[in-house]
Amino acid sequence: GGGLTKLEFEIRTFTNYVNNPSDPLSLSGNRINVILEDEKDTLWVGTAKNGLNRFNKVTETFEHFRHAPDDPSSISNTDLFALEEDPDGSIWVGTGMGLNKFDRLTETFTAFEHNPDDSTSLSANHVSAVLIDSEGELWVGTGNGGLLRRQGGTFKQVTSVDGLLDRSQILCLRHGRSVDLWIGTDQGLSRLSTTT
Repeated sequence: GGGLTKLEFEIRTFTNYVNNPSDPLSLSGNRINVILEDEKDTLWVGTAKNGLNRFNKVTETFEHFRHAPDDPSSISNTDLFALEEDPDGSIWVGTGMGLNKFDRLTETFTAFEHNPDDSTSLSANHVSAVLIDSEGELWVGTGNGGLLRRQGGTFKQVTSVDGLLDRSQILCLRHGRSVDLWIGTDQGLSRLSTTT
């Protein structure tokens, strides 16, 4: 990958940010999977295999968040696929090993992972898409466990009864202007009414 590129429209200038192994404040990796600019104007950059970066626009440096096996409050995996801001200001992070919620106040992550003995846990650990809809509901798309909706602290799988093929590989999520949720899958495009 070629890292991160910023275009300043007014002056028509490109600035490239790449990983420099000798600079711990450079981008953590050059393959970027996902970018989020939050309500506080903070830029979050999710990489393939190199974790999450928080960009400081003043110093133009990056703070890294990586998995630390001995720290349960670290991010659960360094392979990132999805980022979404919660109405409470926290950041949801979809990784190759579950869903994480980053708490800005404590600077810690809470991990949500698949538990085969718990039907209200994630249906799979590869989280490929995350979306907060207009009602503040969290939707989670997985690479091999279909679509889930988080309600009351637990996850409920969306199934063929709801109109989605079971165990679809969810690639992307987008809410429409109405109460519809658009779901890009390995089997095509689906539309789900979120009022059901």
